[in-house]
Amino acid sequence: MKTITADVTLAIAGTPIDIKISVPNKKTKSDVLLPFLRNLTQKAEDLAVAQVVAKGEKVSCKKGCGACCNQLVPITQLEARYLVALVERMPKARQQKYKAQFLETYQRLEQAGISEQLMAHDSIDNIEFGLKYFHLGIPCPFLEGGSCSIHPERPLRCREYLVTSPASNCSNPTEGNIRRVDYRISMSRFLAAIIQPWTKYPHKWVPLSLIFSWVERHPEVPTIRHSKEWFDDALKALSQKAADKDNL
Repeated sequence: MKTITADVTLAIAGTPIDIKISVPNKKTKSDVLLPFLRNLTQKAEDLAVAQVVAKGEKVSCKKGCGACCNQLVPITQLEARYLVALVERMPKARQQKYKAQFLETYQRLEQAGISEQLMAHDSIDNIEFGLKYFHLGIPCPFLEGGSCSIHPERPLRCREYLVTSPASNCSNPTEGNIRRVDYRISMSRFLAAIIQPWTKYPHKWVPLSLIFSWVERHPEVPTIRHSKEWFDDALKALSQKAADKDNL
């Protein structure tokens, strides 16, 4: 497959970051942006963690904790469709397992009386609403043995969640006892903003736990553009953010 490559330098918190972009030289869907944004999120995380360490603190997250995977996770429409397609490509047995877990999650949220509110609500990243969801004790359908079973493909919002507060606090979070690592820019919010003009539905966020139900109710013919056009728009928007804030 023919590709287009480019070397891009961006500034995060005043630190230059070099990123190589390689994309297919053809028309494609907007999910072509995901590897780039995941890479940029990792770069932002590395810088943010270095700043935490420089202050004498440390990140308390560790493999197998999984408390954050009981939270309400807002993801973009693009990521919701991408994850549904990811499951659809899996071997049949694994596919059926995840679909059953998502169905069970929907039924539990329906019993709790909030499934329809979640499906229609466009402020699901509200702290108060998020705490209400957390206390239902419903794990992400992708959680297995305390760890994410699709870790390399996890949403941007999941990648942006690190804390320096005691790990024990994550099991009983309040508005004041969780100290999150500051990433300076949220790639999940950035992605939501740049793809919104290309989506059919007004929802800024889709709850991760309800992606199958949401996608089933909101079919969409994807916008197909050349991959270079997607990246031109994304880099232009990132440059604007840099100009506005002197960094990303």
